[in-house]
Amino acid sequence: MSYTVREVEERLDQMIEQARLWEQGAITYELFNADQGETDSSSDKKSAADLFASTEQRPLVIALFGGTGVGKSTLLNRFAGQDIARTGIERPTSREVTIYVHESVEIRHLPDNFPIQKVSIRQHQDDTKRGIMWIDMPDIDSIETANLDMVREWIPYIDVLLYVVSPERYRDDRGWRYLLEHGYRHGWLFVINQWDQGDASILDDFASLLSRAGFDQPLVFRTDCLARLGDDFGRLQQTLFEIANDHTLSELDRHGLLNQLKKLKEKLIRQTALLGRRELFRDLEAYYDKIWVQTVQNIEQYLALSIQQVAAQYMRPAISILPGFGNSKTKSEIDTLSVKEIETGDFWDNRAHTSVQDVLDKIVQQADNLSLPVKPIRTRFNELEPGIRDRMQISLENHLRQALANPGGRLHRMMYRLLGILMTVLPVAALSWIAWRVVLVFYAGESETYLGLNFAIHSVLLVLVAWLIPCLLHKKLQPSLQKAAISGLHAGLEQGLAEIAEQIRHILNQVKELHNGFLATGEQLLAACDAISPEKLSISSPELAKMLQKELHTGDSPPKL
Repeated sequence: MSYTVREVEERLDQMIEQARLWEQGAITYELFNADQGETDSSSDKKSAADLFASTEQRPLVIALFGGTGVGKSTLLNRFAGQDIARTGIERPTSREVTIYVHESVEIRHLPDNFPIQKVSIRQHQDDTKRGIMWIDMPDIDSIETANLDMVREWIPYIDVLLYVVSPERYRDDRGWRYLLEHGYRHGWLFVINQWDQGDASILDDFASLLSRAGFDQPLVFRTDCLARLGDDFGRLQQTLFEIANDHTLSELDRHGLLNQLKKLKEKLIRQTALLGRRELFRDLEAYYDKIWVQTVQNIEQYLALSIQQVAAQYMRPAISILPGFGNSKTKSEIDTLSVKEIETGDFWDNRAHTSVQDVLDKIVQQADNLSLPVKPIRTRFNELEPGIRDRMQISLENHLRQALANPGGRLHRMMYRLLGILMTVLPVAALSWIAWRVVLVFYAGESETYLGLNFAIHSVLLVLVAWLIPCLLHKKLQPSLQKAAISGLHAGLEQGLAEIAEQIRHILNQVKELHNGFLATGEQLLAACDAISPEKLSISSPELAKMLQKELHTGDSPPKL
């Protein structure tokens, strides 16, 4: 599908705003740094047409740019046929912009926040020059920084740049980079002024430099400030008159939009590259899994001795659950031992804590190695880190208390309690049986032969065996508080590390989802750029074709003079 110039302009304005919001969001969420963001594109929405009350028959806006002493004002005076711009010694310190325009042209708007008193508008009545509005800009290499600021304000409103140099200063780099960054929007003409001081080698060298800057056949004119015959001023003036028409303006608008679209696309490509590829997060997660397993093993090995030392505090004899039977301890003493103050304050020490910190640092370093956003990961890790020690302490103490409150396994505790009951029940049962036998024998009248010494000995032995066997087994099966403490500490350590691991993975998932969301939005904006296909309009003027920059340069890699 193809779009008209107006439709492209509207869609491009929307995409520029969306790209700006997308960039600002990525900076806010620290997916890339603020200094990695690019210059706001609001100036790209401005154009020369914004200066005029009527755009139907507006003039071609031509601006003279150049360094100090190259003769821009003198050249403008020559175009005008009269002295309209200040020249000479005043020029290097002047911050005034001179506009030379036909009296029928109504200027509607000047750049925002721009001091009107610094703009000198000179009108004329020459109808042959009605199609051109001249702007004489301050020197871009002046010591006055306000001059360059003024250039920046006016750049978006220019149709054609008339870049003026001199034979002595045609290689000056100051201002060159800035102009090239915005050259995609304009047509370019180049003038070597003061040609009476130049030669053919300078012309060839300058043309070669411009060719490397993206101009296949740059239009370079030689002029003489003294207006001598034989220079290219007449050809320059004729060229300007030829391109000062509606068709040229339409072509320049289209060219600006196409290159503006290209600039937006290249900006999005650079910024999506800053985010990194989606699959790299899988590599980061795999790396985390690998180092975390090894770190857990190292921590468990290192803390093994500390676990034994803490558990040694609980080497106490087992206590029956039935107070008063073979046990001199009270219920209060039992409770006091079971919920003894947990002395694990130094258990999770600095070395163990540093091991987890090292994992966090390695993840951040690996993310940086993979060219993934580092700051959102580091920020969330910094929020996680202070709570690691408390989390581990709580997990260790909770599991230790639970283990001491219920030492041994469930079956073990059931058998232990059963034997404690049998220690009481079996002797009582034995005594009951003996008493029952005595009663039976007494009623049978056989007490003299039956209730003798042997019966007494056997009865004592029966009671003793009924008590001793379950008592020995009960002592043997008594749950060890030391073993319970070891088990509880191991469980607490394992649970605490598992919770930390889950939090780390949650952070990585959060950043991954954030990253993927912004990356998908950037890809959608890139697809929208590709979807715009403006109607092709051939550049009918060979001279205009030579004025257009074929290659777009960014601030990172503009060609040098």
